[in-house]
Order: sequence, then C-alpha cells, then structure tokens
Amino acid sequence: MQAAAFSLEGRAALITGAGSPSGIGFACARLLGELGAAVFVTSTTGRAGERASELRAGGITAEGAPGDLTDEADVERVVGQALDTLGRIDILVNNAGMTSVTVSGAPEAGQLAGVSPDAWRASIARNLDSVFLVSRAVVPHMQRIGWGRVIAITGRPRLRARRHHGQRGGARVDRHRVPDRRRGRGGIQNPGGSIRFS
Repeated sequence: MQAAAFSLEGRAALITGAGSPSGIGFACARLLGELGAAVFVTSTTGRAGERASELRAGGITAEGAPGDLTDEADVERVVGQALDTLGRIDILVNNAGMTSVTVSGAPEAGQLAGVSPDAWRASIARNLDSVFLVSRAVVPHMQRIGWGRVIAITGRPRLRARRHHGQRGGARVDRHRVPDRRRGRGGIQNPGGSIRFS
C-alpha cells in the first residue's frame, strides 16, 4: 500500500519507451499506476499493448499503443489517442530512446570512425527528437488544465563518459535544465530542472 501523500488518483500519465517487461518505462508505468494514476504506454512495437494488458491484470487502468516518436505526425497520433483514452495527461515520462551497447554490429556501436552520419542522426532522433516532439505535443494540454509534470529519463552517462552512450545522456539532461526563473509557471514542473513552457 502506497502512502496517501503520494496518491495520484484522478491523474493520468503518458510513459514512452515502455515496451520492455524489464525496462525503466514499464517500471515507471507500474509504479504510477499503483499510486492511482491511469497510464498510457508507448513503444515502437506492439509490445505496448502487451504491457498495458499486464498492467490491467494488476488492477491498473492502462492502455497502450505503438508509435514512431521520431515522426511528428505519429507523435500527434499517439498523444491524441492517449488524450482520447485517458481524457487528460498530467504526467509525461520521456523514456523512449536507446543505444546499442550490447548489440554487436549495431550501426551506432563501435569506434567513432566507424559510425556513419546516418546512424548518428538516427540515434539523435530516437534519444532527443522524441523528447522534444512528445513534450511539445503534451505541454499545451498541461497548460490548459493548469497542472503537469514532465520527466526525462536518462542514465549515468550524463555524469561520465561511457562507450556507446555519446548521443543520449548529457544532451537529454541539458535540454531539461534550461534556466528559467518562472519555473513551475502554470503549475507545470520538470523535476530536477526546468523547461520554458511559455
């Protein structure tokens, strides 16, 4: 039983990158759901529907849909579906993105000289463009309802250099740490940093 002080009853959350049953995105969705939030999960494949089914089996109000979050039109579709399903989005967890640290021969793995510009741009799109596009689609709704929380998941690579993580950690955190004296304006906050929403 979660403490009442952390109740999210009446809130709704959109969690990206929640396809893996052992991943951070799914863990976030499960915890937010256990705290009372209705959740909508996304992934690049049909696994989003599988994770939503598992959440529902655990008593959580959940739906899911696949989508390419590097594509503006697909982002609008997914966010629209989440809003149609949940009626609102109070919490956005930007978790989508990946690196191929463990995949031998993956396009962005290996030495710098062996990474093609196309592979680099694709990795930037997965890890950074997705955060921008989804946040841009969700934040206007948060502004209308006067409350919101935007969370960007990154990893330890932001703290130190690590092989195969050059495209993600530090840039993602820096994007969410734009100094803004109006932090929290309109009830929208970015824990650990701030984003200018207006």
